[in-house]
Amino acid sequence: MEDGFGEKMTDARSSEIIKENGDISTCFVPTKSDLISLAHKLVDEYLDFDFRLRLNVSLSWIDRQNYTSFRLSRVMELLPELDAEIEKEMRLGLENNEAAAEEGIAEWAATHSTANENSSTT
Repeated sequence: MEDGFGEKMTDARSSEIIKENGDISTCFVPTKSDLISLAHKLVDEYLDFDFRLRLNVSLSWIDRQNYTSFRLSRVMELLPELDAEIEKEMRLGLENNEAAAEEGIAEWAATHSTANENSSTT
């Protein structure tokens, strides 16, 4: 997987990103239910960044989304039986994000269009 700058995402690079974001690596042995929960939380986190990026581009958000995608791919290597479920969750989330972003942008445009019309008539 590549990061936002076309470089291969490695464990060393992911550790750098963790440190840049103020996080500290932890060492623990997760159970299968921990990994399943983590996979779903990573999908939520990825979709959160996806929605933000649909509204406003930020290199830090792109970097974080790429890191989240990398983490999710690593977790999914351990949970191949969840592939279909996670792919469906991701697909539905992306579709919802697209619709919500389009609605938000249309609402913003209508509000600002009205505001511009009102200011030009005064």
